[in-house]
Amino acid sequence: MIERYTTTANPEVADPATSKLIITTAHSLQANHNGGLVSFGLDGMLYAGFGDGGGGGDPYQNGQNQNALLGSLLRLDVSGDPYTIPPTNPYFGQANKRGEIWAKGLRNPWRYAFDASTGLLYIADVGQSAREEVDVAPASQAGVNYGWSVMEGLTCYNATSCTQTGFTLPVLDYGHTNGACSITGGYVYRGTAIPGIRGHYFYSDYCAGFLRSFRYENGVAVDQKDWGLSLGNVPSFGLDLGGELYVISGNSILKLAQGT
Repeated sequence: MIERYTTTANPEVADPATSKLIITTAHSLQANHNGGLVSFGLDGMLYAGFGDGGGGGDPYQNGQNQNALLGSLLRLDVSGDPYTIPPTNPYFGQANKRGEIWAKGLRNPWRYAFDASTGLLYIADVGQSAREEVDVAPASQAGVNYGWSVMEGLTCYNATSCTQTGFTLPVLDYGHTNGACSITGGYVYRGTAIPGIRGHYFYSDYCAGFLRSFRYENGVAVDQKDWGLSLGNVPSFGLDLGGELYVISGNSILKLAQGT
């Protein structure tokens, strides 16, 4: 469910009386994969990441169901009331396909980020029991299918071989070793305080608590780094107005700073 609120005279305080339902979709009886980040994209549209409905192995087959909002990244024009579907969405006006869908084949996108400098969209998608992944595609590219639940990371899910035609595979994946279990996506660093990491996309793992990064260059994750930190449980990242990067760790907010 996505709701809209209007602020009071204080721009940091919302008025609860202005609640407006934008969109909702039925969820399964499972307790996980309820939803994720809501963010405005480079084009001014509202994007929302929806998990596949939970359970293990996509039992409701939402990942590849183009008539289901679950397992998708949505793109909405919220300048109307409550929203309209942009005609540039890939399934706009098509029968048995939800026009709100921008990208498909996601298990639990946690989280995604737009990089204004390159026009790219980064999605950290949580895997099932073996692989975690980072997907990268042009933010303007409609109808990308990231493969779940046929694919888990760069491998076939529950099969020794599978047809990968039509899928956009991740630029990076990693296995569940050393305690890793659930990727947490961050942002591409475009700040000024640490020039040496400009252009690096940062991510963590909720269970392993590491801090890693890479640069995306010519379709490949290059300059991969593990920064040797143990951050505990990391549910999210943040950016300030100057492009500096923050990490949420437990009850703390940590800021990346230039080291020695």
